[in-house]
Amino acid sequence: MAKLVLDLNKFKASGVYTVEFDASERIIVNSDVVRLIVGFSKKGVFNTPVFLSNTSAAKKVFGDIDKSLEKNGSYFHRAIETALQTGPVFALNLIPFNTLPIHLGGDGVYYKSYSTAVNEDNYLKRKELITSFFNKEKFWFPDTKNFIGITNYNGINRGSLFNLVNLSQTPVSVIVKKPETPPTGFAITAKEWYGLNNIPEFMNPDDFIEDYFIEVIIIEGEWTDYTTLSKDPEFSKYFTPTGLQMDKLEKFLSNENVILKGRFVGSIIPNFTDKEGNLLYIQRIINNFFASTGIFCAINEDAFENYALSLKKLDLIGHGFIGTSKDSINMLSYVAPLQTERGYTLTETYDINNPSLVLNSQTITYTPNTSTDFYVTALPISGNSGLFYNVLTIPKPPVTATTFTLNDYNYIKDNIKDYSLILTHYGSSAPNLNKRNYVKVKEVFENANGLNIILETPEKVLSPSISGESKILDKVSTITSNDTLNFTPSLTTTITGGDIIYVKAPGYSSYFEVASVTATSIKIKTSGLTLTYPTFATMYCQTSLAELQTAVANGLINTNDIEVYHWDVTKKDLVPFIDSATGGIKILFEPDLGIYDTTPSNWMEIYPGSKMYKDIENKILNNGDVVYISNTGQKYYLKYIKTNYVLDNTSQIFYGLNGYRIYEYNNQDLTNIVTPINFKHFTQFYTSSGLASTNDILVYAKYGEDVSQKVPIIPGTLNASKTKFRITASNASKIEVGYFLRNDDPLNPKLTRVISKIKKINPFTGITEYEIETTSAVYTTSVPEVEVYKPLNKFVKTLNFEFFDGFKLTSYHLPDGSNAQLEKILGVLENTKIGETLLDKNVIDFRYIVDTFDTPIAPMMGAKAILGRLAKQKSKCLAILNAPSIKNFMSSTDPLFTEIPDPMAGNPTPLLNTDYIKDGGNLSAGPSFRFTLPDEENGAKHIGVYSPFLIYRDGNVNTLVPPAADVSNNFIRKFLNGNPYALVMGVKTGTLSNPKLVGLEYAYTQHDRENLETIGINPIIFLKNFGFVIFANKTAYQKTISAFNNINVRDLLITIENDIEDILIRYVGTFNDATNRLEIKSIVESYLERVKNAGGIYDYMVVMDSTNNTPEIIDQSFGIIDIGIEPVRGMTKIINRITILKTGAISSGGFSVA
Repeated sequence: MAKLVLDLNKFKASGVYTVEFDASERIIVNSDVVRLIVGFSKKGVFNTPVFLSNTSAAKKVFGDIDKSLEKNGSYFHRAIETALQTGPVFALNLIPFNTLPIHLGGDGVYYKSYSTAVNEDNYLKRKELITSFFNKEKFWFPDTKNFIGITNYNGINRGSLFNLVNLSQTPVSVIVKKPETPPTGFAITAKEWYGLNNIPEFMNPDDFIEDYFIEVIIIEGEWTDYTTLSKDPEFSKYFTPTGLQMDKLEKFLSNENVILKGRFVGSIIPNFTDKEGNLLYIQRIINNFFASTGIFCAINEDAFENYALSLKKLDLIGHGFIGTSKDSINMLSYVAPLQTERGYTLTETYDINNPSLVLNSQTITYTPNTSTDFYVTALPISGNSGLFYNVLTIPKPPVTATTFTLNDYNYIKDNIKDYSLILTHYGSSAPNLNKRNYVKVKEVFENANGLNIILETPEKVLSPSISGESKILDKVSTITSNDTLNFTPSLTTTITGGDIIYVKAPGYSSYFEVASVTATSIKIKTSGLTLTYPTFATMYCQTSLAELQTAVANGLINTNDIEVYHWDVTKKDLVPFIDSATGGIKILFEPDLGIYDTTPSNWMEIYPGSKMYKDIENKILNNGDVVYISNTGQKYYLKYIKTNYVLDNTSQIFYGLNGYRIYEYNNQDLTNIVTPINFKHFTQFYTSSGLASTNDILVYAKYGEDVSQKVPIIPGTLNASKTKFRITASNASKIEVGYFLRNDDPLNPKLTRVISKIKKINPFTGITEYEIETTSAVYTTSVPEVEVYKPLNKFVKTLNFEFFDGFKLTSYHLPDGSNAQLEKILGVLENTKIGETLLDKNVIDFRYIVDTFDTPIAPMMGAKAILGRLAKQKSKCLAILNAPSIKNFMSSTDPLFTEIPDPMAGNPTPLLNTDYIKDGGNLSAGPSFRFTLPDEENGAKHIGVYSPFLIYRDGNVNTLVPPAADVSNNFIRKFLNGNPYALVMGVKTGTLSNPKLVGLEYAYTQHDRENLETIGINPIIFLKNFGFVIFANKTAYQKTISAFNNINVRDLLITIENDIEDILIRYVGTFNDATNRLEIKSIVESYLERVKNAGGIYDYMVVMDSTNNTPEIIDQSFGIIDIGIEPVRGMTKIINRITILKTGAISSGGFSVA
């Protein structure tokens, strides 16, 4: 055997290393067998392998076959379905994500932090980059630590105990509630379950354990338009305008049009187990089904652990109802009024005929430490944000700052919302509601620059004369000196030095400060950019046009495609007021506004920030609510209509706020509108009993009831421990088992549960009474009476869904048949840790990589080389790839795979010529590149390429399908049939078996096959009496004659290398001595002898002694075993030599084979 040279320095970690040496190459002149199916799906988990053993599981995770994807060359679902005919697979759905900030188009999803206490409200949904929710150290998986980190970063959601997000592509609606029937065995108090001294801090001793169970119901689609659903012929029996009726839940879920994706019951207590040790933790239960539901749950376990310091609390029973000042519950999916009489006092009410209202009472002013603590920059957002002065940037101050402090910065970050208003320069002297006085917050993001607040106002679009923004209609002709834009014939827009321009072209965009202007040119500043209000050009403007000038010179950008926009910096009315004259900014975090008209009209408007708006939005207020407008009981009925801001004579808020317009009607049917009314009673509403209200608006909610009621008890029936008493039969329906009563603790009042209700006959009067028993002493008044609270599922009559639209797939993610897009998709393997993790057999092990895409025409098969490199890096792996479809070859124009079309000669669409596939294209047509298979660097020795596409009979339609999945089944069958070393080709082992297979995309001739096999493409042909047969055994490596030209050699080596490594791993950490070397050599030889006897190799040789384990090797803690094998070669070409002899030649011995 030849002496083999090893670079031992590259082997650094302990383990077994296999090194291949190709001693068969001649230079000439002229395990369980599992596959990894790699592809793309619109549904299901992504960027992590999923083990699938049957088609029902596959469909549950990834959905049905997607014809729209197949039209764009992606066959993931069909490949999985085909491969599962012969065995289990790992399915890897690769999705590339846009990780730019959300405001620049990054891929975001909304998450919801729920309130878990009756006296706290649910929190607003927030949007974050979808990648932020995932642990990406290896395969991607949603990580509760990441999720909690996201919620804690946001001031409003910080510390929230229960959080959900939809990380799938399927929109769903979710209900979170207490289960109607909790699991059995938990109707036991906390003090009995834990022991009096071990009760968790967040529990009360008399709480039942079952009170800490919640139920999560996930339904496909959006189910939040309760007004429409309550009128729908099918669903009105389940819905009211306030939500899904609690008592109709089960019937609704049983409706055939409702797709239930998941229903889970578990304890919100972290890592809660029953007495048998079964984990009943709701977080774990929900997340176990993430692959099929897309919903991911994160519970803030640290907050439970340090409950005394927790910002948010846990009260699923209703203890917080006692003495509450809240008038509604908005917790989990429970949204309801706690009292039907609802008063609203607006911080600011605005008469459109008196527009001088000053909002100083609502604004918070921040004064900077330095002139650059606040500044305005620009992003190319367009729309109501415009292109200029649309981002207010607030750098994060140091801890030592004393004027604008770190606390100020964090307060802004935590409290600013997408309906907050910021005072403009125009409104600085009188911050009233003039349409130019405020701009609205659109979005907020934080980066290295600090807090960035994107601003918007319709005035940007509707009043360019005020905003100073315009597009320069004159065309750029040339760019000179890296600083000058030249226009032909001349500039018609008035521009002056110090103004800002925005220059846009395909693949290019930048802002510049204007230095000077001539009649035909704009020269930009290359230094000395302005750093004063309102320009702050140094913060975002560039100082050179060199990049654009070079792109134009190289023909990459045409000057006709250059667009230039201009901002006149003297038009600063809509810029947030941070002039040095005041040195500060005014922010209106919660614009608590009500708008009305003192002249005859029939409406008023309520806007985000006001409590009334939030109650309408949360369906606490509904159409048909009542207001009393006199002390005589005269009443009107209200109707609320969501507004979309339109600047006209009837829309009075000009900042882009969407509010509700409120109308009054004379009748409950809301058909007879009151007009004109002018809301003259706006300053005086009345109670239902005729008393003048002190509120700006007093509404009686149509739906709901008071949260508690007083129930008299029969005098003298309260026992000494105050846990038993009697009530009359007339009050019997007011207290039921499972209801709650206020306990008798004056310092820390809580609710105590009713555990018994027994019908009794008073022996003295013969009257029916009911004896009530509670878990602890009850509070009674002197009347006497008890304070009764219904459980949530009885008190709240309707449930509110939370809609999670999930992740939206766009052209950024979807396959489109192009190589560039396929590079992006398959590139996820190399641009993340996924590819690296696939190489670790201790994490995941597979033998074959199965391609599911059509192949674009490109060198090295384009993006498919990524799969080849993966197989090569894994070493003991074969990538089964699809060659380009014949359709792709035929439609390619560069390179051509046909003769040059010649319509004049009657040949407008020439036929495919496989000679050109072999050559990489029709070279006489001057292609810009050649089509090739991957080379050795890109995994050629680990790749098998197959062609043509197959024809499936799919229902009544013929469908083209790439062959790799069907081919992979034949590789698996040889193991199932006990013939692991067989060639996968020919009639015996290469015949495709699929009931849907009815034909081939193209019938290759022998000449075609000669061309294809020469470059390493394995043809599939139809053989009469046998069917569709793989008819070659070629790897993509055909550069030189080698054993690695043959797929069966690679497949053989995968088996041998895996098996021998399993032998050798047992000896890692043992001594490198003669005894161990001999033992290893003997075991390996025994194994190879079995391979030889099974027909895998002709012969073998094993060396592991002092000749290759020299003292130098031993001193470096290495052990080397050298193995030489002679792989069995297949008969891929059989020559049938027939010689015609004269009569008697054979019997006379006259025939011999030379």
